[in-house]
Amino acid sequence: MKIKLKELKMEDAKEILKALKETDFAHNRMTSDITLQEEKAWLKKAIKKTNQEITYEYKITYKDKFLGIISLRINQDKKYLGDVGYWIRKSEQGKGFATEATKQIVKKAKRLKLSGLTAIADPKNLASRKVLAKNGFSEIGLLKKHIKVKGKLKDRFFYWKILS
Repeated sequence: MKIKLKELKMEDAKEILKALKETDFAHNRMTSDITLQEEKAWLKKAIKKTNQEITYEYKITYKDKFLGIISLRINQDKKYLGDVGYWIRKSEQGKGFATEATKQIVKKAKRLKLSGLTAIADPKNLASRKVLAKNGFSEIGLLKKHIKVKGKLKDRFFYWKILS
C-alpha cells in the first residue's frame, strides 16, 4: 500500500467535508457538524500556517481517494519539537492508512531536523494508540482532564518519540 500525503488546497473543501460528515469523532474535539463555509475558513487558515511553516497539514490519499488528514505542528516556543495529529474517514479506518501516514510524517519531521515529536490519544481509542506504538512513540503517561471534548474535560495518553 502506497499512500500519498498531498498539500491541502481550497478546492479540497467539499471532499474533506464529505469525509467529515461520515466520520464519528467521539474520541476527539473535532466535529462532523460543520458547514462548507466553516470548512473553507479552516482550510484557508491551515494553508496559511503551512506556507508559514508553522503547521504542515496534508491530505492522505490512496489511489487518489481522500482518506483523511495528518498534521505536523511545530512548537512555536521550541521550534525543534513537533506534534502529530491525524484522522481517517470512517469507511477507510482499520486498513493501515494512519500507520503509513504517520510513518511518512515522521520522515518529514526528520527532514526538518526536529529532535522529538509528541502526540496524544484518547485512552479508549485503541486504534490510534496502536498507530503511535507501531511508529515508535512511547506512551509516557496519562494527562488527566487534558482536553475539552464537547464541553467536557477528557483524559489523554501522552506519547513521545525521539528523532535521531
